[in-house]
Amino acid sequence: MVGVNQETLGPDPLSVFESWFAEARVLDPRFADAMTLATATPDGRPSARTVLYKGASDGALYFVSNYGSSKGHELELNPHAALVFFWPSLDRQVRIEGRVERASTEWSDRYFAARARSSQIGA
Repeated sequence: MVGVNQETLGPDPLSVFESWFAEARVLDPRFADAMTLATATPDGRPSARTVLYKGASDGALYFVSNYGSSKGHELELNPHAALVFFWPSLDRQVRIEGRVERASTEWSDRYFAARARSSQIGA
């Protein structure tokens, strides 16, 4: 197995991520966009769940969540999170840490409008 480090990633790890994601979508399209999102409760307890990756733009990765959910509340109080993509078909995983911010209202509205009606009702 080839080790991954700064030299193998090159100057733009996000472009490597996008390349790996494209490979994962071909090999396992049902689960390629699933990622584990880890947040912390107000008392510091870890909290993790699976969310769906919705793309990247200008160095930011997008996922969707209900602002009123427990993860939404946790991120409101502590906007730092970690996420993990695990692609067994590629024998790879990607771990990312950083600050989470709400997407623009315009992006959120476009995403919501593009969802199936049954999915909109469920949200």
